[in-house]
Amino acid sequence: MDMTYAFKLVISFGIGCFALLCIYWVWVEPIDFKKTLRWPLEKVVAFKDPVLAADIDVKQVALGWFEQNGTSLKGKLALIFYDLRLVNRSGGNTTIKDVHVRIEGQPDADSVVVMTGSVSTGQGGASETLLVRQGSANIFMMGWVNLRTVIGEYKPVPPGGVMSGSAVFVTDATPEQLKSVKSVQLVVRDFLENEATKDIKVDPGWWQGLDQRYIVSRHFKVDETGKMVDR
Repeated sequence: MDMTYAFKLVISFGIGCFALLCIYWVWVEPIDFKKTLRWPLEKVVAFKDPVLAADIDVKQVALGWFEQNGTSLKGKLALIFYDLRLVNRSGGNTTIKDVHVRIEGQPDADSVVVMTGSVSTGQGGASETLLVRQGSANIFMMGWVNLRTVIGEYKPVPPGGVMSGSAVFVTDATPEQLKSVKSVQLVVRDFLENEATKDIKVDPGWWQGLDQRYIVSRHFKVDETGKMVDR
């Protein structure tokens, strides 16, 4: 037998066996068409996944009336999220685009950069503080870091990394509209429009003393004697 003919016969037999194996695999194995089509392109194209792999934790949530002179937001209902932490649970870096509050039947509420004051901690130290007024009493939320300012730095959060801060969300909702829903949703979004959400149950305690609770956006200073003056 001619050696060239034999070689061609062996090659043809090998190709035929491989083709039969491929046909068998196609019929017996499930195919992820999305992954198959996406793989060659994802080296150059950023694809959107529906869920952002992030954990959201909030230490404290409160409700009050927003107060800041010279703004159309004054007198609106606002939610305070104090000590909010976002943990990146994905396998890669994540850059957060925004964080907002979603209330059923209402437009999404973005966070605002509130003005804060400086409260003396003794020995020359001071803490940035948000002022909340409850009737005639002042409540100082110390260690305040505006989350929107942190987000505006556009620093990637590495896997397992934490982004933290506090935020005030001014809404268009009335107390009656907010009472009609069981929860509000905190939504975190990255630049690929992926979202992570956390449902925050509407707390009956939010309504206690609400008529006299104001979230005051202003610059002030509290010295070691406890005296508060404009800064």
